[in-house]
Amino acid sequence: MTGGLRIGVRLWLCAALLAGLSAEGLAQTNWPNRPFRLLVGNSAGAGPDIVARILADHMSRRLGQAWVVENRPGADGMIAAEATARSAPDGYTLMLSSQSPMAIEMHIKKALPVDPTTAFSHIAVIVDETAGMAVAVHPTLPVKSLPELIAYAKANPGKLSFSTTVAYGTMFGAWLRRRAGIEMLEVRYKVASQAVQDAIAGRVQVAFQSPGALGAQVKAGKLRFLSFATARRINDWPEVPTVAETFPDFSMRGFMVLTGPAGIPSEAVQKLNREAAVTVKDPKFVQELGKIYWFNFEGART
Repeated sequence: MTGGLRIGVRLWLCAALLAGLSAEGLAQTNWPNRPFRLLVGNSAGAGPDIVARILADHMSRRLGQAWVVENRPGADGMIAAEATARSAPDGYTLMLSSQSPMAIEMHIKKALPVDPTTAFSHIAVIVDETAGMAVAVHPTLPVKSLPELIAYAKANPGKLSFSTTVAYGTMFGAWLRRRAGIEMLEVRYKVASQAVQDAIAGRVQVAFQSPGALGAQVKAGKLRFLSFATARRINDWPEVPTVAETFPDFSMRGFMVLTGPAGIPSEAVQKLNREAAVTVKDPKFVQELGKIYWFNFEGART
């Protein structure tokens, strides 16, 4: 056996031994045996934060350990994603991530602090329909449907602006402008609450936000829903059509996935996935998600 081959075999044996010790250690310590940190890349009160706190409550009861939610807003979730990716791969630091840092940012930014395709151990899909975007307008705007908004924008090129807070909204806005052939100025906000307030004040005429963020203001008559970028109509507003009813080729579904840094022991991933699978089918969890118009139709697959 050559010297290089002996070194290679020794390295392989060391790696195998360490892997075995890791798995054995996980079993012997009755994992989990301490609290979890659940990072979320949004501010408190935003849809993902609400889902994170609902999930944390259910998972803490199922696993017998506290789940502490930490808000790390900014950079479309990438701040939280980077912190998660660089944490110890012991299964105790996790993230509830939207599609932005995991699937969108790599296509719209030249460089990212971590590679979403290799830096994570994905555990379970928690939400597979985030109610996407709602298209809402100030009541003084003389439109009551998406086709009327498009017609108004064409008759008044460059006079409309729309608010967004996440890459998902930016993508929807870009798609709508291109598909409908209209001009509207995007105004990007750091937090949804400020975007909603500016829509109410008329500083922006159109809001692309989640139905949950806009619902109370619509019920109060301060804004008007025109359409939902969802797979189906929403029960609370059955009269509001989906974007696909205007553009049949439209399809855009958001998601929320429970993930952690790459290298989490498979036993921990499997245990978390099993508990998440039970959680997303729990009637109470389903009811709580439904209050903000978010759903899981297909289970906690990885």
